Amino acid sequence: MILGICALVSFVICGVLAIILGPIAFFLGRSAEREINAAPGVYGNGGQAKAGWVMGLIASILAIIGIVLVVVYFIAFWDEFENAGLGAVGSGLS
Repeated sequence: MILGICALVSFVICGVLAIILGPIAFFLGRSAEREINAAPGVYGNGGQAKAGWVMGLIASILAIIGIVLVVVYFIAFWDEFENAGLGAVGSGLS
């Protein structure tokens, strides 16, 4: 659950950590939920495990949407970058 919260907060702040923490929170939460379901008398707090993987999933989806939007933005405005001399590597600017 803590990684899920960190992933969502980091998405709001910078987005880069959400790419890393989101999937980790998702997989750890799913793993913990499976362990809890396999031995319900031994472990408790299944709700926290579910909250962790749900928040990790949300952070992962938001991170993917953010990456797609950045790529679409650069594709849409690539001509403006090239005209400003920012797009081509080795464009003769020295």
